[in-house]
Amino acid sequence: MTEQEIQIAKQKHNTVFHLIVEDKEALLRKPTRKDLQHATAVSNGDAFAFNEAILNDCWISGDEEIKTNDDYFLAASGLLDKIIQIKQAEIKKL
Repeated sequence: MTEQEIQIAKQKHNTVFHLIVEDKEALLRKPTRKDLQHATAVSNGDAFAFNEAILNDCWISGDEEIKTNDDYFLAASGLLDKIIQIKQAEIKKL
């Protein structure tokens, strides 16, 4: 990934993640609610299907082998929860 590619992606998507799996790299954007809904709907409880949907939906650019080669995909799958950032919330009974 070049610095220019990263800057362009950040301008377009605000939050961008640089995924590195050995000699392969990719840029991913932060998933939206629609991305999470889609991944949940297609996964039917299958964690790999969920991860595959998130990886495909949030993909900006990079080495396609991360998506197509099982070894790279499995390594990337272990990190995809890091791009789903949830703010802390609190609820109080009044």
